[in-house]
Amino acid sequence: MSMSDEPNCNQTYGLGTSTSLRVDSRNVAFCITLSSKTDVTIQANTNVGCERWKTSGMADPVLSLFASPMDDMPMSQVLASNDDGGQADEGKNCNAALLSWTLDEGTYLVIVSAFDSCSYGNFELNVQGKLSN
Repeated sequence: MSMSDEPNCNQTYGLGTSTSLRVDSRNVAFCITLSSKTDVTIQANTNVGCERWKTSGMADPVLSLFASPMDDMPMSQVLASNDDGGQADEGKNCNAALLSWTLDEGTYLVIVSAFDSCSYGNFELNVQGKLSN
């Protein structure tokens, strides 16, 4: 990712966020800011079974977590990434993505992209967290 391609933090979501979004040829980028060390879970859910996924209009989301643009780490360094890790038992959340990570105080960039151009669509974003010991 070149410096000119770096997304910025124009959108911020807090812990406890649950919202419906759409991913297409443009990625969904947002930041989360933490005031202390926190166990964070970010989900991009499809809420549909795999037998209906292709005709449902739901995305095949991929989650990527980056260090803050304000930190010393280069933006090209991915802290964590996930594709399909949020799929529930029996395929009830087909192609969903899930990240669970303990993060230090700071601001982090999250990018939700589609797996490929055939998997644009809707998803439900959930951002949860609890203070870490």
